[in-house]
Amino acid sequence: MFRTFADMCDAGDVDLGAIGAEQLAFWSAAVASAEAALAASPATRVAHVAYDDLVGDPAAALARVYGDLGLDAPPDLAEAVAADLAARSPRRAAAAKRLRAYHAYSLAEYGVAEADVDGAFAAYYAAHLPGARA
Repeated sequence: MFRTFADMCDAGDVDLGAIGAEQLAFWSAAVASAEAALAASPATRVAHVAYDDLVGDPAAALARVYGDLGLDAPPDLAEAVAADLAARSPRRAAAAKRLRAYHAYSLAEYGVAEADVDGAFAAYYAAHLPGARA
């Protein structure tokens, strides 16, 4: 998104490394700010979900969210999620194919290494999503 804005607004070459560094700094600061806010309000209920868990088994991830929030999951949760995914599957497949043509990028393209991302979010993952990868 920021590259698109830069492409539209900058007269010269877009500095992808600067965009990558800026976004990594922004999102790591946002997570630190959220962590501080949550630490100041310990009664606030929050559920942390790793993207890979959500994509890999959405019903299980959603059931865990209910539990983390102190709520009972509906008894038909798994069936409802499966039905919703099945109903949207053809549309999602078409959208994914179309979007791959426009959204093909990598961390390296923006001068960011996976180790940089892992390091920036290591404390968050260790505290809330042990075993998950940033």
